Amino acid sequence: MNNLQKIEKKICITGTTGFIGKATKLFFEKNGFNIISISRTDIQKGELHVSSMIENCEMIINLAGAPIQKKWTYSYKNELYNSRILSTRILVNAIKICKNKPKTFISTSAVGIYNNIDIHDEFSDKLSNSFLGNLCKDWENEALKLTTEKELKLVIFRLGVVLGKNGGAFPKIIKPFRFFAGTKIGDGFQWFPYVHIDDVLSAFWFIFVNKQANGIYNLVTPNLASYNVFCNTLSKIIKRPYWFKIPNFALKLLYGESSTILTEGQHVKPHRLIREGFYFQYPTVEKTIKALI
Repeated sequence: MNNLQKIEKKICITGTTGFIGKATKLFFEKNGFNIISISRTDIQKGELHVSSMIENCEMIINLAGAPIQKKWTYSYKNELYNSRILSTRILVNAIKICKNKPKTFISTSAVGIYNNIDIHDEFSDKLSNSFLGNLCKDWENEALKLTTEKELKLVIFRLGVVLGKNGGAFPKIIKPFRFFAGTKIGDGFQWFPYVHIDDVLSAFWFIFVNKQANGIYNLVTPNLASYNVFCNTLSKIIKRPYWFKIPNFALKLLYGESSTILTEGQHVKPHRLIREGFYFQYPTVEKTIKALI
C-alpha cells in the first residue's frame, strides 16, 4: 500500500464528521480520489437527492451512526437505530435507482453482533440478542438488500474497537495512566476486540482493489487479548501503574445498559481477511500501543 496509484475517481462517504470517517476521507484524498461527503442533511433529503450524489461513484463507504459509547436512554436508542438503519436504507434505495451505479458498497457493523461466550469467525451463528446485537443485525440486513444488485460488490465490516492516536477509544484509555491511575474496567478478563485505525483504512483499500472480495468480514486484530493484557502492556511501555479499578456495578450506575460495551467483550477472529491475503500492520498489542504513543 506504499505505492498507491493516484487515481481521479469519486468515492462517497457517510459519517465524515466522526473519527473513522475523517481518517477515511483524508486517506483517500491523499491517494488522489475526489471525495463526496454524504451528510445527515443529505440523508434526510431522501433517496432521490442521495442518488444524484452517488452517480458515477466508484465506491460508497457507509460510516454513518451516532456514537455508541453514551448512556442508552430510550430516546438515544432511537437515535442509534435511526442513524444507522434508516441512513443505510436511504443509501440502499438510492443505489437501486441510480443510472450509473457504484461498483462497490462498503457498509459497517460491529463485533457486538456476536455473543460474549463463544469464539467467532465470520461463519459463526452464535449471535447476541442484546440491544447492540439486534441493532447490528438490523443494520446489516438493510445493507444485504443489495445482494440482488449483481454488478455491485457488497462488503460489510464487523468492526472492533477502533484505536487511533487522536481519536476513538485510545485517548480515553491512556488518560488515567498519564496521571498514574491506570484503570481496570470490571474484572479486566473480558476480551478487547480492537483494531488500529491504519489497519481499518488498509482494509478499505484491500476491498477496493480486490475484485473477488464480497460479503461479511471481521475487522479486528488477529492476535486478540483481554483488556487486562492490553492495559498491562500499556503500563509496561509507558512505565505507569495499572492498579485502579472501576467495578461493574459502578459502571452500570454511570452508563446503564451501555456499560456492557466496556465489561463484555467478544472473542473474534478476522478469518476471511487473513485467508484472502490481507496484511495487518499492527497485529499485536505491543506493536499497536507503540504506534499509538
